[in-house]
Amino acid sequence: MLLDLLRRGEGAPRRLEVVECLLELLLDRIEVRPNIDFALGALSYVYGMNERAGETLFAIARSAGWTAHALEEYREPALRLRPRAHYTGPAPEGGGSARGD
Repeated sequence: MLLDLLRRGEGAPRRLEVVECLLELLLDRIEVRPNIDFALGALSYVYGMNERAGETLFAIARSAGWTAHALEEYREPALRLRPRAHYTGPAPEGGGSARGD
């Protein structure tokens, strides 16, 4: 969807041609469509954004989901995923216990 929007946008046409050529090469070699990382990289390249813009856009887009997940976790009992068992196997190399004592 993002690549389709990119094609209809007003970015640098020559850079979009490079993206389209790269996409064609990828699809000739693998049968898996590129993921959001490719699309964000293409968006950043076609519009001449900072080299870290793709990562920033990804994080901003995911922040709502990350926040929702954190809020869900706050409703759960504290330390609900903490194991109740203790390791009784051999001590790790270098001495000390398996619990890091």
